[in-house]
Amino acid sequence: MASRDVAFWKEAINDEMDSILSNQTWELVDLPSGSKPIGCKWVFRRKYHTDGMIQTFKARLVAKGFKQREGIDYFDTYAPVARTTSIRILFALASIHNLSVHQMDVKMAFLNGDLNEEVYMEQPEVSKLSRFISNPSVEHWKVIARVLGYLKNTKELSLQYSKFPAILEGYSDASWISSVRDNLSTIGWVFTLGGGAVSWGSKKQTCISHTTMETEFIALAATGKEAEWLRDLMMDIPFTANNVSTVSIHCDSQATLARAYSGVYNGKSRHISIRHEYVRQLIRYGIFSISFVRSSGNLADPFTKPLTRDLVRITSRGMGLKLLK
Repeated sequence: MASRDVAFWKEAINDEMDSILSNQTWELVDLPSGSKPIGCKWVFRRKYHTDGMIQTFKARLVAKGFKQREGIDYFDTYAPVARTTSIRILFALASIHNLSVHQMDVKMAFLNGDLNEEVYMEQPEVSKLSRFISNPSVEHWKVIARVLGYLKNTKELSLQYSKFPAILEGYSDASWISSVRDNLSTIGWVFTLGGGAVSWGSKKQTCISHTTMETEFIALAATGKEAEWLRDLMMDIPFTANNVSTVSIHCDSQATLARAYSGVYNGKSRHISIRHEYVRQLIRYGIFSISFVRSSGNLADPFTKPLTRDLVRITSRGMGLKLLK
């Protein structure tokens, strides 16, 4: 709102909101009878227009905690929109190859779907602080103030890409048992291309790890999955397909690196053995390779744990966050 383009932003926002309201696209309603939501009291019901008549969807979308049964009364749903990661990849490639970028939008495209079902969905919960929104403590308010301070002091930064390096690189990290409430660890990854981050993630593990090596290995498997997707995407782009090589992933755990290149896994935990075999296959097929990096140089570090101010600045610069030009 402080930019010179504020008038155009407001015009676009108002135009979008007017189209949603005038077409009665969403309706806030109670949950369907028989549903048992977890931490959600309301849902949206989407409507759309066809031939001048308002149609409503009549099928249910499975949601966590609801009573729909697989194969009977719910189905997979997909949104025909571009993944933000794909857009960042294209921006990075445009910078590397000195290309011009043209952007267009189709207004109200989401209202043109030929659907005849009713879909219920939850309002988003956006993350970690929201878990305590119903009963925040003093410590939570302090963290909120810290988040707001971070946003205020970094609002002049932007994600910028350059010509080099022209290869895709990844970083993997994990913080063992970062949540004392459930003993679950946090994993994180980030991929860079053209000197800037194109993909990143931070997730709480769904299974309990018994050692730091297990935690790091789960993070490495998740990073490998993203590396495989990014590599396949770049191979689908004509002028980069022949230049896509093995993705180099940097990990700050020597034990995890050694285990990844080991042909034998002696552990008894099935959730680790499956990931071990998956990582081995990615290495064997040339999807990615793993190299060691010190924690101070691991760009995925801020996605798993709090860091000092100096380390935040170092990793931010490594991910291409720079002052607006």
